[in-house]
Amino acid sequence: MFDARSGNRAGHVITCRPGRLTTHFEGVEFRCPCDCRRIFVSFELVNLLERLRRQVEAPIVIESGYRCPVHNAEVGGDDRSLHTLGLAADITIPGLTIVELHALARSYWLGDRRGGVGFYPGHVHLDVGNAREWNEMP
Repeated sequence: MFDARSGNRAGHVITCRPGRLTTHFEGVEFRCPCDCRRIFVSFELVNLLERLRRQVEAPIVIESGYRCPVHNAEVGGDDRSLHTLGLAADITIPGLTIVELHALARSYWLGDRRGGVGFYPGHVHLDVGNAREWNEMP
């Protein structure tokens, strides 16, 4: 497990092997789904997701974590996507609609200016970049 208080910079991105990162998250959840199978993830991102998970008392599903540049291009991701740096995750929470999850993410993530929140059909994007918000819903 790791924690932002462990002496590592909060935004430090680690390369890791599959295994437990926090109480509720494992490295494999953030792995690039293409053949590269790389795992890069930010300490800050995982710790904030862990705090959100404890707040909602429900599992958080990582729909997309790290994306290598090749996979990011394949899925139509922006060249500057924070997924390619291990600083972003697209999530769902079983039992919550995307609208409910978006409202929760806005209050939690943007309330303390923790990073970006994007609203998409099927998932909510969270990152530890600059505080901002966007909506890609039709």
